Amino acid sequence: MKNTKEIPYRGKEHGNFEEEWICREKTTEWWFVTGTFNDENEIMYGYQIVLIKVEFGLITPWIIQFSLINFASGKHYYFYQRENNDKNVIVDEKTASYKDTMIIQKDEIGMHITGTGDAFSFDLHLDYGKGAFWHGDNGLILMGNKATKNTTIYFSYPNMPTNGTITCEGRPISVNGKSWLDKQGGPFSLIDRNTHWEWFSLRFFDEEEIMIFSFPQNDYWDASYIQKDKKTRLNELNIKEDRIILINGLKYASGWQLHVPGIKDEKYTIHPIMDGQLKGVYFEQVCYIFNQKNERVGLCFAELLPGVRNTNFISKMI
Repeated sequence: MKNTKEIPYRGKEHGNFEEEWICREKTTEWWFVTGTFNDENEIMYGYQIVLIKVEFGLITPWIIQFSLINFASGKHYYFYQRENNDKNVIVDEKTASYKDTMIIQKDEIGMHITGTGDAFSFDLHLDYGKGAFWHGDNGLILMGNKATKNTTIYFSYPNMPTNGTITCEGRPISVNGKSWLDKQGGPFSLIDRNTHWEWFSLRFFDEEEIMIFSFPQNDYWDASYIQKDKKTRLNELNIKEDRIILINGLKYASGWQLHVPGIKDEKYTIHPIMDGQLKGVYFEQVCYIFNQKNERVGLCFAELLPGVRNTNFISKMI
C-alpha cells in the first residue's frame, strides 16, 4: 500500500482532514460513503460504498463492500470482497481504492467514486459541499466503553451534491442527489460488543444534518448538529427504537423516536423505507424522517452492528 504511516492521537491538537485521511498503524478504520439520488423519472436510489481495514493483531484483512438499492422495485444489488492483505489496496492522500473495482479519488473540487459489480455499477462525482466537520471532542469519539477508553478519530463530509451515472443490468441511468462521506478509525476491537454501535446520519431537506453515534448497551451516545458552516456537539438527546426485528438469527432495532431538545423541530420519527439489508456483519436501513406534523423533512441512513442487541454474535461475524 502506498504512503502508509502512523498518525498518533493528538487530541485537540490532531492534524487536518488531509492528514487524517490516510492509514494509521494498528487501527481498525474505514472510508464510508452513503447517499441517495433520483433519476429523470424521480425514481429514488440509495447507494453505499466502504473500504474497511480490520486490525486483528497478527493479520489485517481488508473488506470491500458496495451496494445499490432501487426503492421503486425493491431490488438490492450488492458486492462484497475480503482480502487478507493490502496487496490490491491503495490508500494515499488522494485515494482509497481496491483494484479497479472500487475507487474513491479526491481532487480540488470534490471526489470521483466508482464501483463495479456483476450486474451493476456507478460512476459518480461528489462536490465537497459545505466541507468536512470533526465529530465528538474535536474529532475524538469514545467508542461506547468508558472503562477501556476506546476511541476513534472521526470526521465527515455530510452534504455532498452528487451527480453521475448508475448502470443496472446493462442499462445506464443519469442521477442527481446527495452523499455523505465518513472517515473514521481507532485502536479498538470489533469483536468487543461494548464498541458496537447504532449510527444515524439525518439529512434534512433544509441542508442541515444530525449525526448520532449511539451505544444503547452502554447507555452512551455522542452526536453532532451540523448547520451551514458550524458543528455543535449535542448535550441532550433521546433516541428510542420502535421495534426489534430478527435478521439472520440476530436482533436489530427498526424505526426510532428521536428527541433533540432545543434543536430544530425537536421531535422526529425515523421510519424505514424498506425492511433494510444485511451487509456482511452489519444491518443497514434507509429511512424517512417525519416531524411532529407527520411531514417528511429528510432522509436518514442507519447502520446497526450486531453486538448492540445480541450477546452471542461472534459466530455470525466469522
